[in-house]
Amino acid sequence: MSGAPRRLARVLDSDGRLRLVRLDGDMLQPVRGDLLGEVRDHGVPLPSAAVSFLPPVRPGTIVLVTDAGRLQLKPPSSVIGPGDTIRLPPGAGDVRVHACVAAVMGRALSGPTAAPHSHILG
Repeated sequence: MSGAPRRLARVLDSDGRLRLVRLDGDMLQPVRGDLLGEVRDHGVPLPSAAVSFLPPVRPGTIVLVTDAGRLQLKPPSSVIGPGDTIRLPPGAGDVRVHACVAAVMGRALSGPTAAPHSHILG
């Protein structure tokens, strides 16, 4: 993908339907397509106050690289949307909350390539 960044979001509308939308100021334009391909406007714009924002993606695998360089696997349920409450199970004990920077891989990448950025969704 090239050009200006696409500002897309996953939302639940007031009827509980999952929608992919393009952010356009305070309005959200529903689109058809997918995050990795082409999208086109579809339907009537929605006010942002009328939807619940979801996590940008539902990953299948989350690999975390720690400060010490070790790898940890995290469950997909560890990803939450903007403003969502972190829910702790009973007896969770000592919990350390931290922010992570992530690269979301949009397409598989193996070996060197001239354009590795083309495989990163966000």
